Amino acid sequence: WYSVQDEHMPAVATLRNENPSRGLAVKHSHIDAHNLSLWLPSDLGSRGSCDEHLRMCEWELRKAQADEALSGMREALAVEYAVKEAKLAYGQGVRAGSKSMNKIHDSRAMAEYYGRMYRRARKAMIALADMLPPSIGKDCLKNFPALNP
Repeated sequence: WYSVQDEHMPAVATLRNENPSRGLAVKHSHIDAHNLSLWLPSDLGSRGSCDEHLRMCEWELRKAQADEALSGMREALAVEYAVKEAKLAYGQGVRAGSKSMNKIHDSRAMAEYYGRMYRRARKAMIALADMLPPSIGKDCLKNFPALNP
């Protein structure tokens, strides 16, 4: 895997040697694929170059991740709202209160998870926006605003 990546992104070999924690066991001859830490174009930034097609592929990946995260967050917040409304309207007793509080807690945890996913995708998109034509990068980035904490 490293040789394929080095072919498409030559700067990664140097970065992998500078940052051994990302290159996980460069000394070992056999590394399982799930233990590899591959660099993506957004990880390179200005430290190296890579193929324009790779940047566009990652851009599309990150856009899809951000869209999926926003959809998941909307769904989790809608569930939380619906449970709160139902609790106010119909919730009586300790059992119903505990059950609804658990659902609210779960939906809030999912919203936070999707928020982290969105922030990670957006951070990569910001890094990629400088490497792409403005009509693709910076203009499209306006559709993905920063989330408030």
